[in-house]
Amino acid sequence: MKFRLTLALATSLFLISCQTDSPESDPPVAQAETDDDFVGISLSDGEKLALKRDLLYRITMLDGKPQAATRDYRENRVNFAVENGKIVGVSRG
Repeated sequence: MKFRLTLALATSLFLISCQTDSPESDPPVAQAETDDDFVGISLSDGEKLALKRDLLYRITMLDGKPQAATRDYRENRVNFAVENGKIVGVSRG
């Protein structure tokens, strides 16, 4: 009986000593999502990113010309200013 207990204890100590508590590398730091992520990308990529983030979107300025838009404020909507197919500005509402 003492032999089994001693063997079990020795095995447990051996296994514990083989474990490492430190990770092999630090986990990657997640980049915070901001509305600035839209600026500089194509309109089609901006539409895809908005959908991925569950946001509504609309174009409020197209090549320097204002587009018709309602005046209601919606926190889950981004407004794009687009020049030559690229988003150059973004706002909420």
